[in-house]
Amino acid sequence: MRNKKGFTLIEIVIVIAIIVILTAAVSISVALYLGKAKTAAGDIESHQSMNDAASASADGSSPSEITVTPAVTFMVTFADWDGTVLKTTSVNSGSAATPPSDPTRTGGYKFSKWDVPFSNVTGAMTVTAVYATTPITNVSISGTATRNYDLVANPTPSLAGTSATYQWQISSSSSGGWSNITGATSKTYTIGNDGFEKKYIRVIITGTGGYSGTTTSSATGKIN
Repeated sequence: MRNKKGFTLIEIVIVIAIIVILTAAVSISVALYLGKAKTAAGDIESHQSMNDAASASADGSSPSEITVTPAVTFMVTFADWDGTVLKTTSVNSGSAATPPSDPTRTGGYKFSKWDVPFSNVTGAMTVTAVYATTPITNVSISGTATRNYDLVANPTPSLAGTSATYQWQISSSSSGGWSNITGATSKTYTIGNDGFEKKYIRVIITGTGGYSGTTTSSATGKIN
């Protein structure tokens, strides 16, 4: 019989049974969730351990010893003989720098080398182009050996922008006794009127700047 002021005993028992069943179900769900979480954590730890072991075997160190060192770079500047910057490049420490194409310089100069090595860069540095000069190997005379005519000195090799000094000489013999002709110090010489008959002329050329060396021409024929 129902108590007018509350539930019957049977109803109370049923409610308690339902609460017990629900509590058991929740406990089982929580236990399953915690088990799956523990298994996943174990898999992650195992995977990390395998990675650490692989890294350690590669460099011979233990996982705790592995450190990441940032790359150190240095600026390398390639410059021409006059300080003109040809190229700047950032190079990792211990690596080689890549130079620009060989530079050029007028006036008989030829690129020879870079002044310092750059195959193992360990600091910021400037590398400067070094040039060699071009030696004069020969000089010939063109023109007519006649009074009031021009004679022209022709050096070999003939290069644009080169410079040299000249000294024309005269002699009564083609084999010796040469003396300088006063004021005859240009590439072209005009033969004078007086005192040149039956004599010989030659020229001495000396390179300056990128032109180097001193060379003497053969004598002209007798001046008419």
